[in-house]
Amino acid sequence: MPDLFETAQRAVREADRHQLTYDKFFGYPTYMEIDWVKNAIDDETTYQSACLRQTSSKAATSDPCVPLPQS
Repeated sequence: MPDLFETAQRAVREADRHQLTYDKFFGYPTYMEIDWVKNAIDDETTYQSACLRQTSSKAATSDPCVPLPQS
């Protein structure tokens, strides 16, 4: 997870062009489209993440990709 944030911050500082989207609830980067160098070939990168969850023993056990039951 820290690498996602580091890459997003680096893109804002250094990339020629970037498009970043973040999870509305948790705030982690869900989509990053980055063109590091203008007019360079094969330097573009795309990252996509979804349904991330903590892996610690104290983390919630519910799957973030499965909707909660309606009450």
